[in-house]
Amino acid sequence: MSIAARDDAFSRLAESLPSDGDIEAQARGVLSILLERIRDGGRDVAPLENSPGTCPNCGTPTDSKRTPYCSERCKCVSAFVRRFRRSLAQGSLLEPEGQVALGQTFWHLMEGGRPLRVSIAPASAIKQVFKRTDGKCETCGAPATTVDNVGSG
Repeated sequence: MSIAARDDAFSRLAESLPSDGDIEAQARGVLSILLERIRDGGRDVAPLENSPGTCPNCGTPTDSKRTPYCSERCKCVSAFVRRFRRSLAQGSLLEPEGQVALGQTFWHLMEGGRPLRVSIAPASAIKQVFKRTDGKCETCGAPATTVDNVGSG
């Protein structure tokens, strides 16, 4: 994709993103944060030198034989970037459903949880999770303020 085509796609994306509204609109709108970062400084970022033994996302040395990534986070960020680029090139990023899906993933990568999933979880399920975990985060043990990834168990 040429730079001109990319810039045109970014302009059309910016016009189609909502600024407020329900949780789905907010999930779509979170992409505007990414779009601003790309527009403001995306061209100044030099690509990482990809060499064996370093994470292809952040360049951190890694000695894993199973994955080239240094962490699950870097793996997820790289997957998001590939998905974003593919959606942009195919035009599906301009569709509201695609924006919701990518926005939700980006929201999660920014440590914002998955509010769309939580918004559709029944209050009784959320209450059960807080009860099961004694109101603590299962990852770090700190007091829990929200529920992420409520599953069927």
